[in-house]
Amino acid sequence: MGTLTWTFVVGAVTLVVTYAAIRIFKYLKWLRLVITLVSKLPGPKPHWFFGNIFHIKDFSDLMFRMHEECIAKGDKLYVFWLFRFQPIIILAHPDTMKVVMRSNAPKTMIGPGYPFLVPWLGEL
Repeated sequence: MGTLTWTFVVGAVTLVVTYAAIRIFKYLKWLRLVITLVSKLPGPKPHWFFGNIFHIKDFSDLMFRMHEECIAKGDKLYVFWLFRFQPIIILAHPDTMKVVMRSNAPKTMIGPGYPFLVPWLGEL
């Protein structure tokens, strides 16, 4: 291969690595912000890497127990971590749900809970 070809290959690899590094840096910065904000919410103490994944034996039983604990403490929402990268915020009180649903912020129309709520909320 000639010098020009090697220069092109090294340049292309450098661009790809730089792009990937910038994307990873931005993601880690966003993740740090999310962890900082969501860690202030009530919920079971997560493992530093695995989150609350070890608490799951039967997911429905876990959600029921967490909901009961949350209501007993007087919390209106709580957080459950799937590994340390995916927080799930669960609204445990109708007043909290009312505030979220009345806001003008865009809301997702997909997910496991939405079809359950359609009869009450109606189609948006």
